[in-house]
Amino acid sequence: LELKIKKFINDTLEDFKKPDFDRYIYFKNIFESMGYYVHAFRLSLYYLYDMVINYVAGRFSILKTLFAFVPAGTLFKTLAPVSILIGLGIGFFGSWLTTKKHLKV
Repeated sequence: LELKIKKFINDTLEDFKKPDFDRYIYFKNIFESMGYYVHAFRLSLYYLYDMVINYVAGRFSILKTLFAFVPAGTLFKTLAPVSILIGLGIGFFGSWLTTKKHLKV
């Protein structure tokens, strides 16, 4: 029985030592395609924002006198870092609360 356990442990360790290229390539392709989709989504938001602002400013000219519409480049230059920082803060705070609750530290 002891030899069977040692053999099982050695076989398990050998499985962890050898690289699993199929799994690596599978996940690599998934994460690369996610990057492309996120980039395409950002570009579509950028141009959609410009189209909506131009439509609203052209259709309702009184709004152009009341409001100063921010260009899309300026908006996304500040919106992206702020949203990332807020997301990181919320994630850190939620993880901290969960860890504190479940570990009672």
